[in-house]
Amino acid sequence: MLSYKEYLRGRRKVMLLSILIVAFLIISATLGFLYMNGVTLDDFINATDISKLDIEFINGSEDGTLKFYSAEESSSASPEVAYRSEGFKIHNHGDTEFNYIVKLQAKRNKITEIDKKFDIWLSTDPSSTQEAIKLKDYLGTLDAGETNGIFYILATAKDGSDSEHSDDIFSEISIDAIAYRPDSIIQPAH
Repeated sequence: MLSYKEYLRGRRKVMLLSILIVAFLIISATLGFLYMNGVTLDDFINATDISKLDIEFINGSEDGTLKFYSAEESSSASPEVAYRSEGFKIHNHGDTEFNYIVKLQAKRNKITEIDKKFDIWLSTDPSSTQEAIKLKDYLGTLDAGETNGIFYILATAKDGSDSEHSDDIFSEISIDAIAYRPDSIIQPAH
């Protein structure tokens, strides 16, 4: 006859073995599904490679944050532009072509607050959104060793939003360029 302690020990072993079998089956089924749909391990390894892209700030930002200027500080900006960033370039150090997206990075609630009050644009003209594209819609491509022209982030107030006293929103904002191979099945989310 088994003691209660031995009974519990045996039961724990059975439970642990059951969990391992279920985990193995889930992983096997997922990998099988991905394989059947043409996704290879190479797609996962090479899908994103942020280290191949560098962002160069035109004014030499030391701490990696993007400096924003209000309309009053930036006399060249058109009336619709409430804030504009300093200029920046993106350089591909890789040995292959990369597609990339540009994302603003900050504390989560700060990005949400910016999205509520402002439309964010990527532009080569620091004073106007006429030739700009919305940041969330931008998809860039850089060949190996290529550097793009100077970009600026522009913020225009959304209709009905109060953009007054928003200077603190645009402090401590950093920027990332997220690269991925053009032929990759796995694409980054905007």
